[in-house]
Amino acid sequence: TILCDGTTMSSSSESGLFGQKSSSLNYYVTAARLAPVRSGAYAFMYCYSIKTITIPHGMTQTYGAFIYGTRSLECLIFPTGTTNIGSSIARGATGLKTMVIPYGVTAGASCFRSATCLEYAVMPLTKTGASGTYYYYTTNVKRIVNATTTIPAQFANTVSMLEEVICTGNITSVGANAFPNCYQKMVID
Repeated sequence: TILCDGTTMSSSSESGLFGQKSSSLNYYVTAARLAPVRSGAYAFMYCYSIKTITIPHGMTQTYGAFIYGTRSLECLIFPTGTTNIGSSIARGATGLKTMVIPYGVTAGASCFRSATCLEYAVMPLTKTGASGTYYYYTTNVKRIVNATTTIPAQFANTVSMLEEVICTGNITSVGANAFPNCYQKMVID
């Protein structure tokens, strides 16, 4: 057990919270229960054995690539009150099956990129990043809930199992190639 004081977890693209990186994977961290602090980018990247991360109410901001490249984490739910998540938040999180983001969150692009096991994603964002490749190479997503007023370009590129997109807001525009390589019979509501 590691207990820390402070307001920010420091990490970078060079190494995560525990010094892990692509050439030095982390197999010993299995669970994290966070205090309401600011999470650094790449905090849990390459933590291959992490199965649970508890994100508390009061943690309003999570930086990009938070669980980049994890393998064992299956579900990530951000609490109500979260205002901002960075880009590539779950990029390459190949074990992730479910991710829920509360209404009103601002998110960067490529949120779920290459999270190949993801089946269900709730994404009621109010604002999104410049690029729309949120589900790029997330082949197994079957259902997406989208509360934004736009569907950006490349939104669901290569999501070959996609069956349903539920839009809860009034869609004002759909970007180019929003659904290329989506081979299933699909309903957009």
